[in-house]
Order: sequence, then structure tokens, then C-alpha cells
Amino acid sequence: MNPTVHIDRNPSVTVTDEVVEARPPDRIAFEAEGVIRPSESLLARFEGSSLRPVRVELALGGGETVAVDLAESGALRLESVDVGVATPDLDDVRKGIDTVRSSGGIGDGDGGVDEASGSGAADAPTGAIAFTVEGTVRDLPPGTVESVVGESPTLASVTFSVAESARADGGSPPDVLLEVGLLGYGVVVRRDGTIEVTRGGVAPDLGLDIS
Repeated sequence: MNPTVHIDRNPSVTVTDEVVEARPPDRIAFEAEGVIRPSESLLARFEGSSLRPVRVELALGGGETVAVDLAESGALRLESVDVGVATPDLDDVRKGIDTVRSSGGIGDGDGGVDEASGSGAADAPTGAIAFTVEGTVRDLPPGTVESVVGESPTLASVTFSVAESARADGGSPPDVLLEVGLLGYGVVVRRDGTIEVTRGGVAPDLGLDIS
């Protein structure tokens, strides 16, 4: 399973500000701010899983896109990840009411994440998380970086590989940037962009706990 999040048409994610720039010869840097509207069913779908970003698609002008491979050539490194509680506005509340009315109270459960077409209804909003993330993609082929030079690309989609989450059996401590309890689940974000979802949340002193 390789789910793809289509940023431009995903009801669960809104990017409010982003900067993506080429740093020749082999890097692309980015910083993005936005809001995530999570659903319990989406978290439940990936409970016990480790989601690793393997492909990023950048949108250029005129409908052109550039694919950034994270599985074979590029290496994602997050410099910082910050989250906070975003106050839902009136439009969010109205959308939630409309979703409940149109679906009989239950969405299709995929929370806007699609494995093929990117379509699908989201659950009614349960809250909103404001986020800021900053990082770089390194070790890219020169051609990929050159295609971004002089452009103002935006994030179009992110594709993840999904595997069963496994605990380390020793070695160096994991490089964790963020641990957050959310809707009864624990979400861990690591420096390489990997996201792990577990049931039961995390200790309150490790991050932001939202219920």
C-alpha cells in the first residue's frame, strides 16, 4: 500500500504558506505552514504502522510537475516540526455540519488519503492542528534540482510507503522531532520524515495532547 496525499484537493490538509527553493548542486529546501484536520478513522487506519515518505511531487507553472524521489536517490531531513491548536473558523464548522448531514454521520473513513485517484470524503472535522515544518531533500540528481531553479514550486502531493511499526533492538536512540497525543492515538514524527501511529497516545510531558 502506497497512499498518496494530494495537497491541492485534500479536505484534511490546508497549506497556508510555503517556500520551496533549489540549492544546487543536490538539494531542495522547503518550509511550509498550514492546518491539518485529523479524523479518528484516519488514525485508526494506520494504527501500528510506520509511514515513510517515498515520493514528493512539486507543481511548477503551467501545469508542469517535478517528481522528487525519496526512496532511491533523495534523502529527506526535517530541521524542525512545530504544532499547535488552530481555532476552527466558521467555515470549518459549517463544513463539518454539511459532512455529517450528507453522509448520515459517518464518512468513508479514509480521511482524504487516497491510494489511487486521490478522491474520497473525509470525516467531519474533530479539530484542527496548525503546523510548521522545515527541512531539506538532499542527494538529488542535478537534473531534478535544476528543474526547480528560477521557479516558485508548490507542494502537490506526498506518497508514503506503509510498514508495520517495529521497535529498535538497540543502537542509537531514535531521532524524534515530535511526539503528540491525538484523538487517543500517539503520533511520532522522526527527522527522516517517518510518521508512526500507535494506539493509546503518549505521555503528556512528551508533546501536545488533544482529545
